[in-house]
Amino acid sequence: ITLIRPTEVICLLIPALYGTGSWNALRRRIRFWIVEHRILLLGLAVGFISMGVPQIAYWKYVTGDWIYYSYTTEGFDFLDPEVYRGFFGFSNGWLVYAPLMALSIIGLFFIRTESVVKSNFLPMVLSIFVLHSWITYSWWNWNYINGFGSRPMIDIYPVLAIPVAAMTTKLSERGFLKAAFFLCIPFFALNFFQTWQNIHGVLRTELANRAYYFQAFRGTEYNQQISAALDLNDYQYRKYHDHRVLVHEGFEHAPYGNVTTARAFSGKKSYRIDHNAGEDFPGWTIPYDSFDGIEGRKYLKITAQVYVDRQISDFYAYGSIVIDQQSPERVYRSKRLRLNNKTGNVGENSLWWGKTHTWTEVTAYLKIEKRFSEKDLIRVYFHLPDQCPPLFVDEVVLTACSR
Repeated sequence: ITLIRPTEVICLLIPALYGTGSWNALRRRIRFWIVEHRILLLGLAVGFISMGVPQIAYWKYVTGDWIYYSYTTEGFDFLDPEVYRGFFGFSNGWLVYAPLMALSIIGLFFIRTESVVKSNFLPMVLSIFVLHSWITYSWWNWNYINGFGSRPMIDIYPVLAIPVAAMTTKLSERGFLKAAFFLCIPFFALNFFQTWQNIHGVLRTELANRAYYFQAFRGTEYNQQISAALDLNDYQYRKYHDHRVLVHEGFEHAPYGNVTTARAFSGKKSYRIDHNAGEDFPGWTIPYDSFDGIEGRKYLKITAQVYVDRQISDFYAYGSIVIDQQSPERVYRSKRLRLNNKTGNVGENSLWWGKTHTWTEVTAYLKIEKRFSEKDLIRVYFHLPDQCPPLFVDEVVLTACSR
């Protein structure tokens, strides 16, 4: 395991700490190796290192260096680990997508209360769990991108099975084992269902945020509401109250250079978002007093008709509507509503694509930050990355809403 992932050298603690449930036992273990059997310890070290010799020789043969670090500039920040986000973050968080594994942490308390189990297992399990978590989430990319949930934690599941066994044994002795098993069934079901969602493109855990997670929680098909929640990190509720239209642009008499008659949803003209416009896209400014008199939580409703001629499957390169919330000094919140992957009906679009050659109404709701105050404003405009082909928009409507 150390050859495959060098950080797992901590697994040496399994034989080293087994059965050392007290300071006296630990001192006896150290004396056993360092004083009484140091020749055997040296032999173990030589054997352990010799298993790495073929790898080192291969590096030397291929690269000219005895030690070759293939991750180049990527590395660890051991002084700033992201353990909390690694456990509870919606982007591949361990316990978010494997909540049943919380039993392994609870089980540590059951190990602690049983003298025999504590003596044999507690120091070993606890030290490996703490060290592995610290090392894992000190990596620069703590969510480890691809995968369902936190895949590096799987390495220590055999060790974490021990506290689960201690807990189930204790529950069995008290007659609660069957009840505990039935309580676990919803977690089994959730894990299987979310795996199905991941396979079918409804839930991509490495991209997830809180709003997207709950929007997709029961979803069996990817839809526009799920997509908007992912982009904006705002849950898309079913009901909002429209108060006033702030912007309605049909581009029939608009002064923008890229207004075209080649496509139109209504009237004769639409706006072609392409690279000829540079950064001179249409933009609208919404001042603070546009939401005057609105009670409750304030939202900005964004609606636009969108037409895509040629589709791409690069989630990070889609044309989008950008919504900046800013003070006179700086932009303090910027959200990007992707357009390419929202065209077509449910089943015709997904995280990675949308339907071409059809007009689709794209609608999303963005919650206005509580710190939005006098002199602040909201700026709405288009953005087109270099890799994205042109697309068309028409009937852009911005509405002040509440719920």
